[in-house]
Amino acid sequence: MAVKNFWLISVQDSDLTVCLVGVKDTGYSIISTGPSQSWSSSSPASFINAIDKSLSSASQQASLDLSQEPSAVTFILPPFWVSADGKITSSKFDLIESTCKKLKLQPLGFIANDEAIAEAVNQKDGFPSSFILLHLDPKTASLSLVYLGKVKLRLFKNYSPPFSPSVLYSMLLEIKKDTVLPPQIIVFGSYTDSVIDNLNSYSWTNQKDTKVFLHIPQISPYNQSKVLGIYTQVIARQIDPASQPESSPSSPSDLPHPTADTEFPISPDNQLEEIDPADLGFGASTAPLPPPLPLTPPSSPPPPPLPPPLPQTSLETTPSRPRRRLKFKIPRPNRSFGLFLLALSPLLILFPFLFSQAQLTIFITPYSFDKQVDITMDATIGSFDVDHRLIPVRKNSFTFDSSVTTATTGIKIIGQPATGEIKIYNKQAQAQKLDKDNSLTDSTGKKFQLINPVQVAPSSSDLDQGIITLGQTKASIVALDIGSEYNIDKDTQLNFDDFSSDLLIAKTLEDFSGGTKEEVRAVSQEDKDLLKQKINQAIKNSVDQNVDHQTDQLDHVVMQTVKINTGRIDYSREIGEAVDEITASAITTITVFSLQPGQKEAIIKALLSSEENFSDSQIDPDRFDFNFTIDRIDPDTASGSLAIQGQSLPSLDIDQFKKAISGKSTKKTDQIIKQTLPRAYNYNIKINLPFLGRFTPLPFRPKNITITIKTESP
Repeated sequence: MAVKNFWLISVQDSDLTVCLVGVKDTGYSIISTGPSQSWSSSSPASFINAIDKSLSSASQQASLDLSQEPSAVTFILPPFWVSADGKITSSKFDLIESTCKKLKLQPLGFIANDEAIAEAVNQKDGFPSSFILLHLDPKTASLSLVYLGKVKLRLFKNYSPPFSPSVLYSMLLEIKKDTVLPPQIIVFGSYTDSVIDNLNSYSWTNQKDTKVFLHIPQISPYNQSKVLGIYTQVIARQIDPASQPESSPSSPSDLPHPTADTEFPISPDNQLEEIDPADLGFGASTAPLPPPLPLTPPSSPPPPPLPPPLPQTSLETTPSRPRRRLKFKIPRPNRSFGLFLLALSPLLILFPFLFSQAQLTIFITPYSFDKQVDITMDATIGSFDVDHRLIPVRKNSFTFDSSVTTATTGIKIIGQPATGEIKIYNKQAQAQKLDKDNSLTDSTGKKFQLINPVQVAPSSSDLDQGIITLGQTKASIVALDIGSEYNIDKDTQLNFDDFSSDLLIAKTLEDFSGGTKEEVRAVSQEDKDLLKQKINQAIKNSVDQNVDHQTDQLDHVVMQTVKINTGRIDYSREIGEAVDEITASAITTITVFSLQPGQKEAIIKALLSSEENFSDSQIDPDRFDFNFTIDRIDPDTASGSLAIQGQSLPSLDIDQFKKAISGKSTKKTDQIIKQTLPRAYNYNIKINLPFLGRFTPLPFRPKNITITIKTESP
């Protein structure tokens, strides 16, 4: 019985898409497609939310009510989510299981995306094809080598955007085949037109290294619509083969064909190796659905027969003696029950093995890496440039004020000059014009100066009466120095310095006042020099404190790039000013570069990818140290060298390793460890039931085995 409607969920490592598939005309086709939703591998909740959002959008496009939405679901998974035995890895299995339970979905099965495309190519051509399948994510690339319809090899690589043909070329070199590869490349996922153009224009056949192609390969880009159509066809054939026509209008027209350049040895098994989803293990919460998508689940042994029911216990009573104690009749042994116990005895012997647990500690010699490269940190770029050794960084800037105040020690005499009014007498027959610069002196030598220019009228005479009248005018003067001694008395005679007393003469009209003098503290040169020393020390102390405080709040800061810029020192008073204290202040700016989150791992993989044993290593950034030597720091860049030192453990699939050693003897375990981990130099096994050690030290159940990897001596 075929399923009428179902959800198809295409999952990638950072995003996913949900399609609604249903019967239309003579076969299955996509009814609606939800938008691609991003999710994070570190957050299972984001995976569930992404599916829910894309699924809801696809349902709205199809105008489905909640009651009309199907519960059946199929999964298209990344190849590396599926282990070598064709089952979903344990961590991803738990993620999908919890998602189906949360969203009340019932899985029909799953298939890896590369195997789905390989099956579609074979179905169209009628014979097994050979080609290279390249899937691109924003920062990762997955490569699958398909030969004669079977996925023979898979590679996974991180890269710094944008994707370049050299990344693909390096992956092809890792295949390490003695013969050339099939010159057909299918590209799907997060690619752009420029990526396809670069792949088409790349010099595949003119490389200095080992040639991977005899002829220029054909590049075939598959957009999302085409890939989802392929997935739908493959799933539909396995749900209801009769519903699919021989030639579907939606079949891709540019699938690759095998060519004469394909030189891999021919394998007798040219059938697609499908993934068996029987071990999904999801509990059905709704009505039963048809069998899972790819294959029928393997049959399990029938349960042991139940023991025959015990005869019902009877009671003897005597009505005439109501207080008599009741007696139970003991039934005679039942022969069939004894045979059941005898048949059950082997299971009882094996019962302890279900609770056997083991702790396997393996001591491994780690891979060591030590490399120094010239680098430039640049705060203006967004991605890592491996070819030019350019590392994108963040520029962090912060400012702070420094201020120091000190008492003045200099001495200054201050005061006010005396002022007063005088009358000037002109003895000449013509008028005299006097500027304010004209000075006067008394009999003791004290000097004064006119405050304003004045004009003195000429003298006149009356010969008849014999009288001469002097020309006269009033004016204000000020002392040329400070002090109370300039407060001269009324009627004091003053003489002009530039005129003879026979021509001009002056006399005070009042007692002068306002003249004062006193000693006060003032700014000396010594005060300013001392203050400069203090402000420089204060700036240094503030720099030390602020650098420590600010950098503690930054991640992956490169302390060697700290740059300090102190502005001009401002003084509150100048030398000679009469004040009791003087203050100096300055503004300091500190800049420092820091690596972006997650960038340390990317730098390690980019700069050490060509090192021996790197591809066999399990990189942990916390086990690596960066030592920067900076030669030059500019406003947005810093150049120098980077020394990378660290150790890494060999790559190991823990789940597969547990399955390989479960139920094995010590001798067999030793062989498996040497084959799987050649760098292991010792190990020990501790089990919770020592008496089982004479049979097998390791439990039959892989989940009862705990593995610890150490690098120190046992």
